[in-house]
Amino acid sequence: MKFKRKLLPIIVTFAIVCCLFGGIFGVDGTETQVARAEGTISIYAETGKSIAQGNTGYCYVYVDNTVDLASLTVAVHYDSQKMSVTGYYNRATCSIYDASNNDGCLKFSYIFDAEGSATKTALFYFYYQINSDAEIGNTGFDVVVEEAYTTTLEVAPYSGSRCNFEITEKKVVNTCSVYGTSTINTSVKETFEIDYRLSNCYIASGSIDVKYDPELFEFVELTQGNFLNGKVVDVNSSQRGTISLSFLATEYNNYSDLVKVKFRTLKNETTSSQIQLQVNDLYNLDLSSFSCSGYTTNVNVTFDSVYAEDAPSMILNASFLESTEQVMVTVLLEEGSRLGAGDFVLNFDTEDLEFVSYEKGFTPSFFNVNDKSVADGVLKFSVISMTDIVDEQTVLTISFNAKRECVNKTSNITISGTGLTDSLTNGILLNFVDTTANIPLKHTAINHEAKAPTCTEVGWNAYVTCSRCEYTTYAEIPATGHTESAVIVENNVAPTCTATGGYDNVVYCATCDTELSRTTIIVNALGHDIINHEEKAPTCTDIGWSAYVTCSRCEYTTYAEKSALGHDLVEHSAKAPTCTEIGWNAYVTCSRCDHTTYAEIPATGHIHNAVVTAPTCTEQGYTTHTCHCGDEYTDSYVDALGHDAIPHDSKAPTCTEIGWSAYVTCSRCDHTTYAEIPATGHTESAVVVENNVAPTCTANGSYDNVVYCATCDAELNRTTITVDALGHDIINHEEKAPTCTEIGWDKYETCSRCDHTTYAEIPATGHTESAVVVENNVVPTCTATGSYDNVVYCATCDTELSRTTIIVGALGHDIINHEEKAPTCTEIGWNAYVTCSRCDHTTYAEIPATGHSYNAVVTAPTCTEQGYTTHTCHCGDEYTDSYVDALGHDTIPHDSKAPTCTEIGWSAYVTCSRCDHTTYAEIPATGHSTTSHEAKKPTCTEIGWNAYVTCDKCDYTTYEELAKTPHLPSDAVRENVVESTTETEGHYDSVVYCSVCGHEILREQKTTPIISDENISDPNSGEKGLGVGEIAAIATTTSASAAGGIATLVSFILKRRKIKNKK
Repeated sequence: MKFKRKLLPIIVTFAIVCCLFGGIFGVDGTETQVARAEGTISIYAETGKSIAQGNTGYCYVYVDNTVDLASLTVAVHYDSQKMSVTGYYNRATCSIYDASNNDGCLKFSYIFDAEGSATKTALFYFYYQINSDAEIGNTGFDVVVEEAYTTTLEVAPYSGSRCNFEITEKKVVNTCSVYGTSTINTSVKETFEIDYRLSNCYIASGSIDVKYDPELFEFVELTQGNFLNGKVVDVNSSQRGTISLSFLATEYNNYSDLVKVKFRTLKNETTSSQIQLQVNDLYNLDLSSFSCSGYTTNVNVTFDSVYAEDAPSMILNASFLESTEQVMVTVLLEEGSRLGAGDFVLNFDTEDLEFVSYEKGFTPSFFNVNDKSVADGVLKFSVISMTDIVDEQTVLTISFNAKRECVNKTSNITISGTGLTDSLTNGILLNFVDTTANIPLKHTAINHEAKAPTCTEVGWNAYVTCSRCEYTTYAEIPATGHTESAVIVENNVAPTCTATGGYDNVVYCATCDTELSRTTIIVNALGHDIINHEEKAPTCTDIGWSAYVTCSRCEYTTYAEKSALGHDLVEHSAKAPTCTEIGWNAYVTCSRCDHTTYAEIPATGHIHNAVVTAPTCTEQGYTTHTCHCGDEYTDSYVDALGHDAIPHDSKAPTCTEIGWSAYVTCSRCDHTTYAEIPATGHTESAVVVENNVAPTCTANGSYDNVVYCATCDAELNRTTITVDALGHDIINHEEKAPTCTEIGWDKYETCSRCDHTTYAEIPATGHTESAVVVENNVVPTCTATGSYDNVVYCATCDTELSRTTIIVGALGHDIINHEEKAPTCTEIGWNAYVTCSRCDHTTYAEIPATGHSYNAVVTAPTCTEQGYTTHTCHCGDEYTDSYVDALGHDTIPHDSKAPTCTEIGWSAYVTCSRCDHTTYAEIPATGHSTTSHEAKKPTCTEIGWNAYVTCDKCDYTTYEELAKTPHLPSDAVRENVVESTTETEGHYDSVVYCSVCGHEILREQKTTPIISDENISDPNSGEKGLGVGEIAAIATTTSASAAGGIATLVSFILKRRKIKNKK
């Protein structure tokens, strides 16, 4: 089925296909020229302008516009005698795609489901290899659009094109280059690798050095590449800043990846440096030297603010000692600092602090404290340790006198450091954490007594004030407010059946008896206490009434009387009596009562008619007596005649013919004891092999399998068996892929019995540019630029061919607007503000919550639930109080009703006049208690019925009457026969009886023609044959029964022949 038919049922939208690269170029780096059709949207291929024999190239297939494109099938035709497609890859964004490559045709089919692009879009690309013996000259790819449809399922205006390139003579690569990572971006403590590769694998020995800045980078490890497999390798990194590598081998191994060298960045600063690979010497197995330049990698180091925050710290801690009125400052070095040396400066404010003394926390190799500038607020110290300080360490403890006043003061103390290194003089990073000394105030106190608050007046605890300033510890205690007592009910008025009642819920203050609230509760009128009275239907002679109610508390009633109905007469037709069933005259009944004028008429009894049945060989004769109603009985039985046997001899069966045992037949009927013995059939002997011809490697052999009959030697079966040629006894040989410089071959086979082989040489590929790879990707932030490298490697040997560093500008803030949110009673709010989706930039400012404001609503009590007052805040918060007990149910009793077979019942129950409370419990219908009755088939004389059931408790039944069946006619019989003569016609009655009950269905009188004198000769007897009249008489009478018609006719014909012979 065509691809279009697969697409039509699918609802397609649009496809967004992004081209990964700006242009794909051929092997020689020049974009090819393509021929494009006018008036249509072209689909075209681009590859190198030329490629050498045996080399591998790649080709991209593009489309200029995919807007409104729903489905597409593109085929690329190529000369399979010159090249082969070795791999193919989709580049389009689509819902579904399918790809195949068959001898000279590469095909891609797409279904798109997104908006298309109006720009150049890559659909797919493929690798191809030129055959090593391909004809030199022009060739190319033909791009054919097989199917293209728009989103409205119309044919899209797309056309194909031709892409040409040249096949050139194979070139031998004799040069060698080193490739690696051109640019690396890193920061402190990060590790990075440089992957070095060679462009020529035909190198057996050599030595190289990798040079780096040991102050900035630390060598971590060197990983050998596959190029060094099987070689004697020596790595020496003892000299700081140099890694030396030497290797020696006795054979080539066809790999190009040399080594991977891993470094760690030591300094947290923004700088740049270079790591250089220097080639000292390279040789092949013949000890011929190679000329090879080195390789330089540029390394960019950026300051890492996150790392700086995570770096170990030198921390200042300050505490005030009330007993001595001094500030104690400790200088603490965090764990993991690796400090070996450094100079430090501590600054303090001399207006708040006066230097007293210091105490060293440990004794390194050198520790000098300079306190000559303490009058100016500066204390300096230097530390030198022969080993790295890695544990947490208290460096100094410094004492200051605090200059106290009537206010709390804070005084900042800071520390900084320079020349920070480890014990090997490698630079390290420390964070410095300053501190603030809290110097408490010192007042002249005046004491004040406490005053307790009341319901309406504030109070306060005991407090002090300062005689020199406005300092005070006064704290107001709010008025306690009223304390609500329990609710008291006042002015209670009870409700009646039709009038409402009410009462006041009053709350007083439990402390000062002030009335705090008064809520008037309205109690609904009780309504009538209903007593239900069942309806009583009027009858033909008695009055009735509808269901009605009365009230137990008043004279309320809904009673209404109904008059007597009188008889509702139904007329019934008369029914005549039968032999067995009664009848009746027309009469009437009442549909509502048992009134009737019915009178029964007795059954009439049977009247039978006799019919005689003659005996046969196997069945007795009898007389059947039948009534017109279908009732019958039999009598006057006569014994069966028995068979008049004729004997027959037996015959034995053979292989091919049947036989039988001795048997008898009856002269009066078709009785027989004949039993056929099947033919024995052939008996197969063992298979015999004839005409045997043995197979060879390439020619088939054969032989005949022959089967004979073991009884009669007849050939039963001959099957010629073909024996397949043996085929080659294959020895498989592993494939060897060609490299940029060496030939290869596919997997091939040879035969152990002949010179058969599938070996085919694959030429060396030469370097082939792969797609651009993005490396060293540094993502830009809102405020900082990013960058990445576009790198092109050889698709075959991974040699780096080019590297371009792309700088990406800072993104700027990606603003997200946030709507304002008003504060609620319990939740804070905020004004409208913005944040950035990429960083923590924000203009958010919080607005405090407002607190609750309540409104009271009274809920009256119900039958089952108490009443209460609900205090609700506009925010939804609420609480309840002032509870009133539930009223209890006002019950109305209801009588019980027993269930029937089909209707539900219920026990006696009550309902409530105020609510939907009920004790009603449904009793399911009992269902029918059925008795099964067997089916009775109807006959010609009696009705029947299907199997049915009746209910033992009610008049339910599934009984359905089946009407009497029609009479089943038997074959017509002749009665009252008068034979034809040569002078007069004969006649007889043709009678048809029912084959079931014997009822006469049809009687017709028919005539037989006069017998003619003309005779017909019998050629076998020499006597004259039957005359036309005789033949007609026989033809007329052949359907007559054996009870006399045929015998009479035969007697008549024989007599007639005797008369003619006498004449």
